[in-house]
Amino acid sequence: MSNQESIRQKNLLLTCAYIPFFILCCFLLLQGCLNSIDTDQRFAGGAGTVASPYRVSNVYHLQLIADTNYLDKHFIQIADIDASPSKQFNNDRGFQPIGNKEIPFTGTYNGGGYEIHGMALNYREKHVGLFGFIKGGTVKNVTVKNNLNQPEMNKDFQFSKKMDEHQTGIYSIADDELFELSAFGFLVGVNEEGVIQNCTIETMIAYSFDSVGGLVGINTGVIENSIFYGRVSSLTLSAGLAGINTGRITDCSSGGLVAAPSAAGLVGRNSGGEILRSFSTANVISGIIAGGLVARNTGRIVSSYSKGNELFDSRGIVGGLVAINNGEITDSYTIIDINVFFDPARNNFTGGLAGQNLEEGIISGSYAAGKVDTPDGTSTGGLIGFNNGQVIFAYWDTQATGQNEGVGEGNPDGVTGLTTLQMSGPAAQTHMPEFDWQTVWRTTSGYPVLRWQEDE
Repeated sequence: MSNQESIRQKNLLLTCAYIPFFILCCFLLLQGCLNSIDTDQRFAGGAGTVASPYRVSNVYHLQLIADTNYLDKHFIQIADIDASPSKQFNNDRGFQPIGNKEIPFTGTYNGGGYEIHGMALNYREKHVGLFGFIKGGTVKNVTVKNNLNQPEMNKDFQFSKKMDEHQTGIYSIADDELFELSAFGFLVGVNEEGVIQNCTIETMIAYSFDSVGGLVGINTGVIENSIFYGRVSSLTLSAGLAGINTGRITDCSSGGLVAAPSAAGLVGRNSGGEILRSFSTANVISGIIAGGLVARNTGRIVSSYSKGNELFDSRGIVGGLVAINNGEITDSYTIIDINVFFDPARNNFTGGLAGQNLEEGIISGSYAAGKVDTPDGTSTGGLIGFNNGQVIFAYWDTQATGQNEGVGEGNPDGVTGLTTLQMSGPAAQTHMPEFDWQTVWRTTSGYPVLRWQEDE
């Protein structure tokens, strides 16, 4: 073998030896770059997949999700977040909502049970919330707690004719046009067929959008095991949990104060949607339509209630559970105090359970047992103010409500008045025999409660 050939072989061997080392160096360099991007420039780790979600630890990570590159990705919150810097975001406009109608959030966000404090939202969008618009996505285990130390809202609201016309427009709009409305929910502006689970919002909301909810502005998806507590006010339609619902709400609750021309403790407009095992303890103040649980219902309300130290001030249609019902109310109850101002320019209907039960309305297995205080000139009933629908069997407390008639105007069939003693304790089972005492209701030392209310 010649010296030249020997040198050539040695060089070849050296080259082959260096190739694995070169490949290893390139791999380590590439991995370092990727890790640097994930942790330093984007999030606190993760790859944005279901198996390895991006890790969110501060408000800057949270705001970055609104970038269109991340709206279909997956996230998990790994620490409590101080969101107070959000006041200076977007030229001092506040936190930019994650997702919009054109490019919605379709991924998943898991709050991990951690809290977010001091969030300032940018309300200059059509659909506003921490998540502006989600479509088929999932938001779960999120807790937002903002400052609640705000002045009490004035109870003497003066709402104009323009507000009447605005409300008519909201309630007459078709479901397929819902997303043309402006919507505000502190967690989600619009939830289109997405899932919201185990979320809690504690804050004050005072914005005038078409539909305002403490948790969600407009819901066509699922809301489960979620809570709103705080104050919600607007010059339009407001409710403690969701402004408009065409989807399903299960095991949810609201408390605090709701004030608007059309206001309700839990849902403003339940349009063909379902509300199951949910309740409200919110005070409701309204100038036109007030419902302890729902303002207008064309869907199903099952095994739900409104209860507590609620006060309704209204000049229109008031119901302890539902103001205007043209749907189904089953196995539900209300124990609230209703106070109404008389306005001769309006149709004034007040009922312990429902202000109006319209032609397609059905009420069964339900009762009302709160004070109903109305002036002369209103159509008032211990159970229903005006009934043009069907009552299969329902009861009202003649003593607690202060009303001798169960129905102010219309058909009284199926409505039965009882004394407080007859509706309380074991006597309730005797005097309300149609109730399902085996699987739905149970007696207490006071009024009957639903079996899922284990702490009562």
